[in-house]
Amino acid sequence: MHTGRKLLVVVIVITVFLGAILALDPRFIPYSGILRNPFLLIFLFGPTIFFAILAVIKWRKGQIWQLAAFAIGLMCTGLFHQFVAGEADGNPGYTVPATHIAAPAVSLAAYLAAFFGTWAVLRVTKKLRRTILHDDQEENKLGDE
Repeated sequence: MHTGRKLLVVVIVITVFLGAILALDPRFIPYSGILRNPFLLIFLFGPTIFFAILAVIKWRKGQIWQLAAFAIGLMCTGLFHQFVAGEADGNPGYTVPATHIAAPAVSLAAYLAAFFGTWAVLRVTKKLRRTILHDDQEENKLGDE
């Protein structure tokens, strides 16, 4: 494995860890509420669970960009959960503000944006590499003549 790829994996692991800490803050939804109602867990963290499974499947097949996109999406989700926790005035277990209900949609949007953005950056980078390689090959052909 290349050094750059190893460094990327370390950065992804740290980002996932920080995003998970932010997203699973008990001020957002108390752990007792999740334990009492597993459907609440599925509702709130459904997009996260889906994209985590997708990223791990792709990672096992040797593709790492989906894992990087998941890490970015999880960090955005965690930041939104921190915003909601701050707006809930420390009482999210008794009152469920509209932002709690919107949390899965915001998470889904964050993951889709992260996956699409990462895909687009990789696509443009790949195209630029091909263009540069093609230009270098043509330059070498002219030098041979």
